[in-house]
Formats: sequence, structure tokens, C-alpha cells
Amino acid sequence: MHLICSYCGRYIKEKEPFEVSRNTHGICPDCIIPLLKQDNGLFYDEYLETFDVPVVILDSQCRVAAANQAGLSMMKKPIERVMGMLGGEALECRHSKLAGGCGRTVHCETCTIRNLILETMEHKIPKYNQSITIDTGKGLSNFTVSTIFYDGMVHIVFENI
Repeated sequence: MHLICSYCGRYIKEKEPFEVSRNTHGICPDCIIPLLKQDNGLFYDEYLETFDVPVVILDSQCRVAAANQAGLSMMKKPIERVMGMLGGEALECRHSKLAGGCGRTVHCETCTIRNLILETMEHKIPKYNQSITIDTGKGLSNFTVSTIFYDGMVHIVFENI
């Protein structure tokens, strides 16, 4: 599958499943930097590192746009690998590997974190201390998350990991 920047149209990389010859979208490093500038002059990655808990930022397509080191450690992946991934792919939800992929299986309709993110995106109202469970296929991962809509993106703060 070809990962293409949804802003400039540039090819970013190949991603799983490699045998699929369609395009999917993310944001390339050149386009994300201007988007992630803060009003106070800090880049988003610098700002994210002020949190001691995992924080993951999803764009309007529910794709990973940024994460702090704690978030990357939680996902056990480098930023280059998770950039552009759908949330369920990055968190290794077992249902994201089914036909249709993350967000398009029968299981996704009742997915707590997916619905929480979509609700935050639509209504732009923060949600706090929501319990979620993700089935990775290797076991269940339980978290408490809070979501905040800011600058067109949903910020997910993971706690009680």
C-alpha cells in the first residue's frame, strides 16, 4: 500500500499490507511541521515532551500526526513508523488487520476509542477519564484516556496504562 501525503500529494513510504496496490493517506514531515507550530513558538514535539504520560495526536482522518516519547514507547514503534497510521493500526488492534482495515470492520462500530475520537472531532468537546480496552490479539490492553480537540486534531492522553 502506498502512503501519500494528503496535503502535498508526495509519496511517503510503503506500508502494510504491502501486497495491496492502493493508496492511503498521511502527512509528510515537510507538511506536518508548519501544522504543528504552537502560538508560543514551540514545535509540537517539544510541547508534547512536557507531558510525562503518553500523548498521541490524530489528524482529521484519524491518522497519527504526532506522539511524544512516552506515546511511542507505549506503541513500541518509532515516529517514522507510526506517522500516517490509523489509530487502531498504531495501537495494534487485532481488528485493524481484518479485511477493510481499521475503522471499516463490524467491530469498529462499537469500538470505544474510535467512537470517542469521532465524537470529540465532531462536537469539539473534550472527554475525560474514559475507560477503553483494546484487543491486540495477544491480550487485552486497558487504558484510561482523555481526548481534546485542538487545531483540527484530536489529542489523546493515555493514563493508567
